[in-house]
Amino acid sequence: MSLSRIGFAFNPTSEAALELRDRAEAWCRDGGIDHWSAQAGDLVTLHRELPKTDVLVVLGGDGTFLRAAQAVALVDVPLLGVNLGKVGFLSKAEAHELEPVLLQLTQGQFNVGERMGL
Repeated sequence: MSLSRIGFAFNPTSEAALELRDRAEAWCRDGGIDHWSAQAGDLVTLHRELPKTDVLVVLGGDGTFLRAAQAVALVDVPLLGVNLGKVGFLSKAEAHELEPVLLQLTQGQFNVGERMGL
C-alpha cells in the first residue's frame, strides 16, 4: 500500500517543530506528494482534513502526539510520531530521520500497529 496524501500535525510553540514542518512540506512538494499541515491542537482543521488523509505525521514530543491523537480518535487514520521532545515514548522516528521515513511511507514500506486508547 502506498500513500497519496500526508498530514503533518506540529507543535506551534517549538521552533524545531516549525523547521521540521517546513522540511516535511518541502520534501512533499519536491516529490509531488499531496500534503497539508495544522497545529496539533487545531481540532477543526484536523477533523476537516483527516478523512482525506492516508497518514498523520506528528512533529513534536509526546504532548503534541497526544493532542493530535484526540482528533484521530474520531477518524481512523494511522499516526506516526517524529520526536522533537525529551523522551519520545510515543514516537517511532527522530527528527534527523524525517526524509527517509517519509520515503518509506510513500513507498508503502510500513506496518500499522493497533493501539488501544482510553
